[in-house]
Amino acid sequence: AGVADALADAGVYTFGPTAEAARIETDKAYQRRFMQEAGIPGCPDFAVFEDTDAACEYVDAYDGDLAIKPAGLTGGKGVKVMGDQVTAEEAKAYVRESGYDRVVLEERLVGEEFTVQAFVANGEVRTTPAVQDHKRAYEGDEGPNTGGMGSYSDASPELPFMEPGDYDDAVAVLEATADALPEYAGVLYGQFMLTADGVKVVEFNARFGDPEAMNTLPVMETPFLDVLTAARDG
Repeated sequence: AGVADALADAGVYTFGPTAEAARIETDKAYQRRFMQEAGIPGCPDFAVFEDTDAACEYVDAYDGDLAIKPAGLTGGKGVKVMGDQVTAEEAKAYVRESGYDRVVLEERLVGEEFTVQAFVANGEVRTTPAVQDHKRAYEGDEGPNTGGMGSYSDASPELPFMEPGDYDDAVAVLEATADALPEYAGVLYGQFMLTADGVKVVEFNARFGDPEAMNTLPVMETPFLDVLTAARDG
């Protein structure tokens, strides 16, 4: 919303991205185009639509399942996934009835999902251990997506289903993203899917994940305030 911009204008150091840099989270169409143009690894097939009829035609023509994402923010609850939550017909109905100005349709990523968060400032990236968040309500993941029903991390940077190289691949994505956004300051959150074809990017957030911050902040050895002052002081 530009709070960081206003504070910076007032001479207050803010560990958080400008409104422009935060578009990597707030505009999913921009996010995918940015990844494509900057050559960020792990970008899935995608297409952006403002016309609902064209979007529905794409659903019909696409060979495989799609994730339907509103381009803007929906509190972690706007995405519908074909083959998991909705059929193709239900997906088209969702596109028509949702009233979103723009939707992003992208290949469904199948695998184990995980998050890596990083402190970013002055072109430097400091990553935290991987976290897995469980979003679906009710036992057996049978309910709707929520903002998060719980999450865990491990004693190592990677999670039990990952190889160390998978964690390194996720870190490489965050480093490439920070390189392409040299003015970025704050937390950069990468949500990844470990697929049969390697690590893919589900989305970026320009902030801590909730609940993932609860897995990473308590295990920090450096006082959090020291991280912020180090970022401020270059």
